[in-house]
Amino acid sequence: MSTLECRKTHVIACDLDDTLVATQRHPEHVRKASDAALREIGALVTALRVQSLRTRNGPKLYFGSSTGRTFESIQELAAQRPVFGAIFGIMDFHIASVGTAIYDRNRSGFRQVADWPNVPSWNRTAIVDRLNSYPDLTPQEPAAQG
Repeated sequence: MSTLECRKTHVIACDLDDTLVATQRHPEHVRKASDAALREIGALVTALRVQSLRTRNGPKLYFGSSTGRTFESIQELAAQRPVFGAIFGIMDFHIASVGTAIYDRNRSGFRQVADWPNVPSWNRTAIVDRLNSYPDLTPQEPAAQG
């Protein structure tokens, strides 16, 4: 890919909880404002994509999330919060489980990127052993272990 081609691609990645989506711990007026902002973000992303298609030289825009949530938890959030569900429908990718899993959209829905992360020098046991010396650290639930 040439440098010029790279300049024609834009990526927007956003955290979910307390950033893109107000959670239950927020007052109702904050959740309503969050829903309004989600609608605006959805309209903006859609408009930018339409503009790019019209000009045929416009930048390609990819929109997704980077979160500590598992992909299943992202799907649950989309089902629980209809406004986020609408945004979920236009998202291209999800970097989930604190980066240990990546999902991208194809024609039939989302699929996990195979072999991510593919790091031959990764020694999980050594890292866990080292981190066990920090009593305040706790691992995420088993579903998030990648």
